[in-house]
Parts: sequence; C-alpha cells; structure tokens
Amino acid sequence: MNGLTALKQALAKSAEVPKVLLDKIVYDGDNDDLLYEILFPILAWDSQNDYQSFDDGQFMEYMEWKEPYLNFDNFFMIKKRQLTINTDDIFDDYAQEVGDEDVMDEMDFFKACELHRQYCFNYFNKKLAPHQLRLIELGENENAYFLLVNDDEKQIKELTHAFERFGISVILEQ
Repeated sequence: MNGLTALKQALAKSAEVPKVLLDKIVYDGDNDDLLYEILFPILAWDSQNDYQSFDDGQFMEYMEWKEPYLNFDNFFMIKKRQLTINTDDIFDDYAQEVGDEDVMDEMDFFKACELHRQYCFNYFNKKLAPHQLRLIELGENENAYFLLVNDDEKQIKELTHAFERFGISVILEQ
C-alpha cells in the first residue's frame, strides 16, 4: 500500500472523512506541501468560505494561539453527532488554571507563550473527551493546524504513522 492510500484510509477511520473528499486528495510529492496546499483546502473551512468543500462540515482548522477560538459547531463529527460543546468559559478557566495577567507578565515571554499553548490545547481536548473525540495538531508550526479525530488509540497510531511517511508530525498533547 502506498503512503497516500494509507493516509486516506487512516483519515477515513480516525476523522471520518467521506470518500467524496478523500478522492479529491491528489499528491505527487513534488512541489506541493501536503498539509497546507493539499489537505487544508479540502478538509478545512475558513470564515469566508474560501475552502468550503463539504456542506456537512469541516475536518481541520487553523488557529492562532494568541486568539484561541475554535467553533466546534463547524466540525463534521460534532454536527453528525448533534453535539454542543460550549467553550464560553475559556477565559475564566484560563485565569483559574494559569493565573492572571500579572503572573504572566512576570514570566519569560517564551515560557508564557508555551504555557498558553499547553493550556489551550489541553482545554479543547478536555471539552472533547466526554464525547470520545480529540484534536491532534499536525506539523510543528508557529500556530496550529488541528484535525478532529475519534479518541481511539489504534486509529490515532495508524494516522500518526501515515503522516510520518510524509514527514508530518502528529502532536497529541502539549
């Protein structure tokens, strides 16, 4: 089985990506970046509908850590399961877990950024855990490219190996 076939099979199982979208994933390995230029336009959806390709929802999302906002209602698996995941308490929870701005101001900038990143990643996954879902981060970037998947260890392991074949790391926790 070639790498792209393995990746498509892993996406179908772990992220429940339908065949109609998987068939659009074409990658020759030459000049295109698999994550940003191939997968993201097919599996994600931005606020201006530039990438909307599937009426039933998105599978990936891009998020800047300085603005930790994800609209879970747009994700396919959440819509399919008719779930409501409320993240309105993120700032109050952040203040309780991490501390207020005065504490953050006294920290080294990079340490504060990493603490913020860890908090947000764990917060979102804490909200998803009761529904047997989780976010994984793809690649190591300044900001995050998230894929929503079933919280199934075997499926995540297969997906991780499939992405590794293309040099894309899968980050499971911060």
